[in-house]
Amino acid sequence: MVTPWNRVTVIESRLGDITAQLIVIAHPTDNFQETITITSDKKIEVSATRFNFADYNPGRPVTIKLFIDGSDTGRFLIPTDFTTYAKILIDRDADGKLKIKGIKARWTDFGRIK
Repeated sequence: MVTPWNRVTVIESRLGDITAQLIVIAHPTDNFQETITITSDKKIEVSATRFNFADYNPGRPVTIKLFIDGSDTGRFLIPTDFTTYAKILIDRDADGKLKIKGIKARWTDFGRIK
């Protein structure tokens, strides 16, 4: 849930009809905490601090793995990526390789209301 005066990070898929999933995993047990699904050229707004869990333990770091059409891409994000970037783009380059691009947050993004 996004609350007023909480900065929002936009996750945008530019993969066409391909479904992208972000799965939150707490290591070392690989337990799935949450799944975010982005379908066909859509964008989702999430709270920038959504993945900074209160029970954070340095021995159990949280990662967000990227899956495309149900298969693991080997790419991942970390919780600080969501506080650093105002927008995260999932796209393909001219060669068809997966590309993840972050657009840095500006000071005007901190008061953005959903």
